[in-house]
Amino acid sequence: MFLYFPSSTILMDIFNAPKELQELTKLPILNESCSLIHFQVSEGNPDTNNSFIVFINDDVIPLFKELLDKESKIVIFDSNAKLTYLCLNTDNVLLVGLQYWSEQNYSILRSKCVKFYPLKEILIDGKDEVCDAIMSVCKDNKRLHLHIDESVLNSTGLNPRELLYFIQRLRLLKAIKSISLNTKDSNLSLKLMCELF
Repeated sequence: MFLYFPSSTILMDIFNAPKELQELTKLPILNESCSLIHFQVSEGNPDTNNSFIVFINDDVIPLFKELLDKESKIVIFDSNAKLTYLCLNTDNVLLVGLQYWSEQNYSILRSKCVKFYPLKEILIDGKDEVCDAIMSVCKDNKRLHLHIDESVLNSTGLNPRELLYFIQRLRLLKAIKSISLNTKDSNLSLKLMCELF
């Protein structure tokens, strides 16, 4: 028989959670580190200065601009180098897991000196080495935001456990204050949220 004693209790505010996810978050959940997670579905304007916040399927560009004004570092897990990402102040943006980009987007990435880690680099250099590089870039930031687009988890991309590896390593920096998820899978959203602690 195993007895689990939660090492800590975390309250997470979730904005724009679909009904399926709201149902899954009604009860507290233990993550893999045995931290007890309580979820609170919220409406209105979030206070990005205080509690831990999760944004589900939101228009993330206004959020990114607000976070960049607060000197947050934004780590984006996405298979596409979307032009909307590249219109941001790119000094504090990292793109991870890229597989697809247009010639124009690639030129913008290079000209703006955006740090990016394509999937090919993760597969060749190994997730440990790429994660070390990302952590090195983020280590001095007091505030870190993760954005995860489910496109990074596809048949030619990362598998969910590899993505969790990155999340679990990045949380060691103790700087993650918010996350945005663009996913239709409520179970995946719940798992990713829980493993931030």
